[in-house]
Amino acid sequence: MKKRGCFPDFTGSINELKVYSEEYLRRFLGSVHSSCIQPALCRSSAHYVSDKEVDPYALLAWQVRILQKAEKIKTNSRYEPCSINPAVMKALAKLSWSSQAPKLAEEFLSNLGIKLVTEPHFEKTYLDGAVMLDSNNQPVIGLTLRHDRLDNFWFTLLHEVAHVALHLNSDATTFFDDIDSSEKDDTEHEADRAAAEALIDSSAWSTAKVRESKSERDCIALAKELQISPAIIAGRLRHENKNYSLLTNMIGNKTVRLHFPD
Repeated sequence: MKKRGCFPDFTGSINELKVYSEEYLRRFLGSVHSSCIQPALCRSSAHYVSDKEVDPYALLAWQVRILQKAEKIKTNSRYEPCSINPAVMKALAKLSWSSQAPKLAEEFLSNLGIKLVTEPHFEKTYLDGAVMLDSNNQPVIGLTLRHDRLDNFWFTLLHEVAHVALHLNSDATTFFDDIDSSEKDDTEHEADRAAAEALIDSSAWSTAKVRESKSERDCIALAKELQISPAIIAGRLRHENKNYSLLTNMIGNKTVRLHFPD
């Protein structure tokens, strides 16, 4: 937490910080104003389904960092419930065709009144992303970019947008997501389906030649037809076949963080 800048007023050593840890942790936790801020996973309004043993305090620290950053961001409009529908999600997915897609997605969401924030995960959180409400009850999407791949970025982003549209409310204020988890409940399956459909229409996927050929040429051809990034096609194919050696040159490895240097 010290390395991440969680205690900007402290200039001493880590051993000195331990002496004053309670004081500085109180300052850190009090630096944001949100009904979401309680020990993560110790409240009924937080939702996280994982097949791993998660550290709830590390999860809380990450969430506070997201909300700290979110407070410095102004959206282009205020979020209106029911403003996200399948057509809007598909329009967001089509931005993936651009070389500047991650930043375009950030602006697209801002126009909807949704803040997009990135912050690396803390150990034992196993996070890809999350969605929560800020102090004004406006949605904030947090991404860790822990895999730093375009396919993971787009699926995680659309998964979180699905949570905003389908699940986020005053009773369910926070959703944490480990996309790799094999353990999922109905809420997570619903968000997965909405994200998958927004990225690749099920009717187009059912007849896609690339599902049989698994070739780069067919991957690129389908991407052009659907006007989305080839990384999305490659990611879907790899996940469907549980074969992560497929199309490794197509997934946009180590290209996402370049768009979010902060």
